[in-house]
Amino acid sequence: MDTTDNIFLILREDVSSCLQQLNKHDTQFWRRNYVRAVFAFFEGSVFVMKRMTLDEINENALELPAATEALLMDESYELSEDAEPVSRRLHLPLARNVKFAFESFARALGASLQIDPKDLYDFKQAVKVRNRITHPKTNEDVVISDADLTVVKKAEQWFEHLLATDTPKRLPSDS
Repeated sequence: MDTTDNIFLILREDVSSCLQQLNKHDTQFWRRNYVRAVFAFFEGSVFVMKRMTLDEINENALELPAATEALLMDESYELSEDAEPVSRRLHLPLARNVKFAFESFARALGASLQIDPKDLYDFKQAVKVRNRITHPKTNEDVVISDADLTVVKKAEQWFEHLLATDTPKRLPSDS
């Protein structure tokens, strides 16, 4: 098991642990921690999937546009003050990165995957909840309502569904 496998499994376990605690103790503390854990899992899973996509492309000697490769590596390029090319870490909006990662992974495996725009819209609603609690400006920003919790749980279920059914079973499992 390599480091990326560990990331995936550790973050998935964090979500499970937070959800267990939330089910026992439905407090704002556990609601916020659950949301944070879910989004760390999303981000970590996307990272793992993009690395696996690159591995699959390299193993099968597939051609890849330079822009796609850079996006899979989370890199962008620019010129330094000395006119030398430099790599920069790229921070992509999460919803677009999720769509790109799943679709790229499927393509690398010779499959096709279309993300439903409605599901992506719902996912973006969950992102708004995460953004609100991680960048609070008011007391209300750190409160996770029942509706907020439902939106995040729905996003987690959709993401897990994509992992389980829309991509081959190549991601690490805890079983």
